[in-house]
Amino acid sequence: MDPRPVIVNATDPNIQYVGQWTKIPVDDNMNLGGNGPPYSNMLLSATGESSLSFKFSGSSVQLVGRNNFVNNSGMIPPRFTCSIDGVQIPNEEPTPAPEDNFKLCDQEPGSLVDGEHFLFVNITASSLPFYVDTIEYLPSSSVSLSHAAVRVSHTDPAISYSSTWKTYDNNFVNMTQTAGSEMTFSFIGKSVTWIGYYPPTLPQNKSEGVYFIDDEAPGTSFTIFSGDLNLSTTQYNQVFFKTGDLNPGPHVLKVVYQGSVQQMGLSLRWLHVVNDTNSNGSDGLQSTTSFTLSGPVTATLTHLPSSSRTASSSNTHHKGALIGGIVGGVVVAVAIFISLYVIKKKRQRTTMRMLEPNSFTIVPAILSNEERTQEPGHRSMLPRAYAGRNNEEREIIGSSIDTGRKSGHTDISQSQTMSLRHENSGLRLPTTLFQDSSTPDPAESPPSYTKL
Repeated sequence: MDPRPVIVNATDPNIQYVGQWTKIPVDDNMNLGGNGPPYSNMLLSATGESSLSFKFSGSSVQLVGRNNFVNNSGMIPPRFTCSIDGVQIPNEEPTPAPEDNFKLCDQEPGSLVDGEHFLFVNITASSLPFYVDTIEYLPSSSVSLSHAAVRVSHTDPAISYSSTWKTYDNNFVNMTQTAGSEMTFSFIGKSVTWIGYYPPTLPQNKSEGVYFIDDEAPGTSFTIFSGDLNLSTTQYNQVFFKTGDLNPGPHVLKVVYQGSVQQMGLSLRWLHVVNDTNSNGSDGLQSTTSFTLSGPVTATLTHLPSSSRTASSSNTHHKGALIGGIVGGVVVAVAIFISLYVIKKKRQRTTMRMLEPNSFTIVPAILSNEERTQEPGHRSMLPRAYAGRNNEEREIIGSSIDTGRKSGHTDISQSQTMSLRHENSGLRLPTTLFQDSSTPDPAESPPSYTKL
């Protein structure tokens, strides 16, 4: 399918204006000529030395505005030049009478290489203003159309006609004069505008049609009438109906003609579709308010729609909460890990101190004669000794002593029997943890206790 032209409204913030620009609302009484109303019933007018510029990616472009270049009142019409990428392109020849929807300058398809380009328009308007309506361009395949307004031709393959529709005026439009004729069109967006025309060669009697969105009954009726029963010239670019704002997403438009051959037929030249895939109903485009200032300034103020501001604020809040939650979780996890690590280390140090063999002192002592007469290997019936706290003092007394009667002195034998006394109670480990395997277990005396 061929690409659909993108319609860029004059108030779009992607168009850069320099100079004195003013927004001009246009109602039905201000439409000029027979070429139909401005795209959004709004024009931007420039006076003095002004300019506009627009960057786009595509293979053709045209500037559309009001033909206001014929001097019928002695006032000087505006002058302008259009250039693309620094190369000037020709202007359209003005018509004898003023009219809207006039092509001011264009670079047709086939004469411009598909890619990035820069449109620049230089304007001198000393008496009569210069008016801009839209910029239309044929986009590159890489350009997103999810939030763009596009022009859909009556020959677009997405449009389906019943057999009673015919091409008319050398395939300028599709038309029907048969009651019950249907047309359907599938699209993704938020609104559709039907553009047809009124030829003077057909009956000018008023007729009607009805359109449905997604087959929702009862449908919406619209009138088909030029307003002139004696129409003498063709009226182009006429708006037959525009849907209200729809929920963003896919829709099906169905149109049924309810007239006859004695009435004005239903014609289709274009469909203007505002694409929109956002769930919040915003078309994704920024609205722009213009004002007039003296001097070479950019005369546009850009404002986000309230729904966009709300969505932006909400998205920012949600993102901040998510990031804060993640960071907080990481901090808590790290704190828990450090706490567990410190507790583990502290327990390890406490255990090592409890197991330290130097936490008590072994003091050999001379035993009494009675104690020396005990059999070797004799053990007290007192409980086996355990290691206590660090501040405990232990006294180990006694061993088997070789009396050395002949030598007349006393030695401590290698074969020792020890007596162990603790200070205070508590959990104690076996002293065998710190003894040589050849050393017999000590006998324990009842512990002594410190005074409170």
